[in-house]
Amino acid sequence: MNPAFVLKKVSSAHRHLKGISSNIPNQNISIHTLSLQEAKDSSAVENITTTHDELLQRENFSE
Repeated sequence: MNPAFVLKKVSSAHRHLKGISSNIPNQNISIHTLSLQEAKDSSAVENITTTHDELLQRENFSE
C-alpha cells in the first residue's frame, strides 16, 4: 500500500473526527471508559469479575 495515500486518508479522517468530537459535551467520559474497559478485561484474565455498572458507579467523570 502506498504510504502517501494512507497518510492522506489518516489526515483527512483526523480532521473529520476532530470536528465531530467538539460536539461531545464531556469528551473525558468517552476517553476514560476505554481505559476502564481495558482494566475490566485485564482483571477478567486474573479471574476477577466486575460489571460495567460497578466500574462506572465508582468513577467520577467531572472535568
